[in-house]
Amino acid sequence: MSRFAAIDIGTNAMRCFVAEAGARGEVRVLENLREPVRLGTQVFLMGRIGEAAAGRTISALRQFLRAIERHGAEHVRAIATSAFREASDSAEVVERIRAETGLTITVIDGAEEAHLVRRAVGSRLDLSKGRSAAVDIGGGSVEVLVIDHGDVVRAESYPFGAVRLLEALPVPGRGKGNDFLSLLDHYVDAIRARIRTALGREPVDFVAATGGSAESLAEIAGQDLKGPPALDGGCRAVSVGALRDLVLRLASSTFRQRVTEFNLREDRADVILPAAVVCTKIADVFKVDRILVPGVGLKDGILLDLVEELERKGALESRRREIRAAALGLGRRYALDEPHALKVTELALSLFDQLADLHELPSEARSLLEASSILHDVGLYVSADSHHKHSHYLISQSDIVGLDRRQRQLAANVARYHRRRHPTRQHDHFDALTVKDRETVRKLAAILRTADLLDRDHAQRVRSVHAERNGDKLRLRVRADGDLALSKWAAREKTGLFAEVFGLEVRIEEA
Repeated sequence: MSRFAAIDIGTNAMRCFVAEAGARGEVRVLENLREPVRLGTQVFLMGRIGEAAAGRTISALRQFLRAIERHGAEHVRAIATSAFREASDSAEVVERIRAETGLTITVIDGAEEAHLVRRAVGSRLDLSKGRSAAVDIGGGSVEVLVIDHGDVVRAESYPFGAVRLLEALPVPGRGKGNDFLSLLDHYVDAIRARIRTALGREPVDFVAATGGSAESLAEIAGQDLKGPPALDGGCRAVSVGALRDLVLRLASSTFRQRVTEFNLREDRADVILPAAVVCTKIADVFKVDRILVPGVGLKDGILLDLVEELERKGALESRRREIRAAALGLGRRYALDEPHALKVTELALSLFDQLADLHELPSEARSLLEASSILHDVGLYVSADSHHKHSHYLISQSDIVGLDRRQRQLAANVARYHRRRHPTRQHDHFDALTVKDRETVRKLAAILRTADLLDRDHAQRVRSVHAERNGDKLRLRVRADGDLALSKWAAREKTGLFAEVFGLEVRIEEA
C-alpha cells in the first residue's frame, strides 16, 4: 500500500492528513493533525506574514513532518491559500520553509482551490447528476462552485472569509453583540448581489459547504444525512431555519460562552458567527432550505489528487474534462461563437496528436491547447478590433478550474498569438515567462493558428485533417464539405509562425 500526506496551510489553521491507499484506490486515514496557527490576523492587518507567524508555521510543519516520517508516507503535497496569496513576504517565507524543513510549499489560487473542493465533495456526495453547488468557507476567502453533472461550470472566489470579516469590521469584543451582527449582515449582503450575478439564477439540487467553520456549525445544529445524495457516512444537513436561529444565539453569546456552551475551540469561537452569516447568505442566493456538510475539505482534495496522480488511471482525462468544461463555461459568459470554437479545438487537438514527434510537448500542453483553442476568440465580446489582445486579458484574469496561475498565463498567451504578430519578448506578458514556457507558447500558438485558418469562414466545413511531413513541407490533407479557397488564401498569413517554429512550410490539399 502507498502512503500519502496532505498539508493545508490555511488562514485560520494548519492541517495535516496522513493516509494510505489500497490497490483499488480506497483510502484509510492514519492520522489527522491540526495546529491553530492563524496567519490571517497578521496578513489582513499588516500585509505580511512576519517573523513570528513564520516561526509558528515552521514549528507546526516540523510536527507534521514527524508524523509523516513516523507513518512512512512517501508522497507529500503541501499547499497554502489566501493568507499566503496576499502576503507581501510570501515568497521569502516559502523559501525559508524550504531551507529549514526541506518542504516545498505551493501557493494555490482560487481556481485550484475550487478543483480541490470539488474533488473532496465528490468523494462524499453524488455530483454526477443534476446541478449542485459547493461552498468552501475559509478564513480569508470563500470559494463558490456551480457543478453541472460532475463538471464545474462556474467558479468564483470572494474575499470575505471568516477571519477576514472578523478583522475587517471595527467592533470591539471580537464578534459578539447585535451591533457586530448588523454590520456583518450588511457587509455580506453587499457581496451577495455579486455572487448572484456571477453564478446565475438557475436552481440547484443541493448546496454543500466545506471548511472547519461549516463543520462546527453542523456539529452544533446539524442532523445526520441518510440516503441520497450521500454516498458515504459522516455527512450532515443543517436547515436554514436552524442556521438563522443559531446566528442569533451566537450573536448574543460572549466569546467564553461560545467556548463552553457550544464546545468550540478558542480559535473557532470568534470566527463561527461570520461563517454562519456567510452560510445563510449563500443559502439565500441558491434558494435552498438546507446546507449539506460532507465533512471534507482541501486536505481531502489534495490527498485524492495525490492518489490519482500516482495511479494515473483516468487522471489526465478527468482533468481534461474539468478544464474543457470550465473553459466552455467562461466562453459562454462572453457570448462565444461555440460551433467555431469547438471546430478549431477539434482540429488543433488532432494536429497536436499527429505531430507529437515534431513538437515533443508533454501531455499538460494538450489541455493548455484545448483551453486556449476554445477561448481564442473570446475577446470579440469586448471588441472585434485587436480581439486577440482582449482574449489574452480575459483568460489571464479569469479563474479556469483545472488550470493553476502559471497554466492560465500560458493559455492566455497562446490565445493572444492566434493571429497578427508572432510571440515576441517585446511583449511583457510573453517576456515574463520562463524560456521553456515561451517555447511551449510558440509551438501551441503555431498549431492553433493552423487550426484556426481551416475554419476561416466559421462555417465548420472541415471534417478531418491528416498531416504528412514531406521534406521541408507539411502537407495537410483536408476532407471538407465545400470549397477551401478561403482557408488556402489565409494560409499565406497564418502559417508563417508554424514555419518559423518548426521549419516546415504548410501546404493545404483537398483529400
